Order: sequence, then structure tokens, then C-alpha cells
Amino acid sequence: FEFLGFNLIPFSKYELLMRQDGWFPYFSRNIFVASIDTTQLIFNILKKYPQDIDYPNFLFEQNLLSRKIDVSTVDIFKRDYAGEKCFVKPVKTKSFDGLPIHSKEHLKFLDSVPDQCVYVSEHIDIISEWRCYVQKSKLIHTSNYSGDFKIAPDYRYVEKLIELYTDSPCCYTIDVCITKDGIT
Repeated sequence: FEFLGFNLIPFSKYELLMRQDGWFPYFSRNIFVASIDTTQLIFNILKKYPQDIDYPNFLFEQNLLSRKIDVSTVDIFKRDYAGEKCFVKPVKTKSFDGLPIHSKEHLKFLDSVPDQCVYVSEHIDIISEWRCYVQKSKLIHTSNYSGDFKIAPDYRYVEKLIELYTDSPCCYTIDVCITKDGIT
């Protein structure tokens, strides 16, 4: 944004928390760049509640996830867990951080999490993770956020996801990973 000539105005989450009356000097005609929890706070103050999107249905319907993902609840998952490696994350965006589970010992983290719906994914060996930014059905940028930045995703696969997501919002992100087998 600075390169494009925008005036950057730093702000803190604390400043937002002190202005719960809904007024904040930078709300009109500004773009906010912040963490998910700070962005959600901004939306709450503005009384604008964007829909959480995690796995759009077409991904399941067309078998495009490259791994098995089930929906369960925290309590059922803990009760039925048989010791296999997996990844658990909340269906409700960021109600807790997703975590790998490799043994019954790892279930202790979930003791502090209220019962809720979760995605349970089979374990995959991830070597690189990327966020893909989409605007008006066009891929406009990608950014490596974990793992080896030299290992890029298969952009044909990313473009296919964008093309098939026909009921998408005007702007969104797609997070993809590359496994040690080279699969995006």
C-alpha cells in the first residue's frame, strides 16, 4: 500500500477496545490490515458480520481436498479417538487454533475447549503452505506463510478451485499446502 501511495496509519487493538461505542477515527474510507481477531473486532464494532467460509461444499462434492476430512464434535472425537495421527480444527473460524493430534496425550489440549463442531483431517506431511488471494474470480497474489517458500503450489489446481467456486464472495483467500509427495 505504501508503494501505491497510500497513507499508512498504524493502530492497535487496544485503541479499538477503548472505542466500543462504535466510533474510531479511521473507519470511513480506509482499508484495514490486521489479524483475524482484530479484523473480527472491527466487524463487530461496525455491526458488519461477514460469513465465515471454511470448506465450500463443492470441495467435498467433487473430491478436491486431497485428503479425508470428517465433521465431528470435540466430545465425540475425544471419546472415539483411536491414536491415529490427524489434524483437528474448529468449524467456527478461530474459536481455537487447529492442532495436530499424534497421541492420546495431545487430547489434553481439547479439555479446555467447549464442545463444538470440528473438522478432523487425516494426517498429511506438509512441506509448504500458501495463501492465495482472489478478487473477482481472479488469482491476484500468493504468499508463502509456512514451510519451504521455494516449493510453490500447482497453480493449475488453484485456478481450478477458483473456477469451480461459482458462488464465491467477490474477494476471498484460499489456503493450500504442498505435501512431501508434491501434491497441492
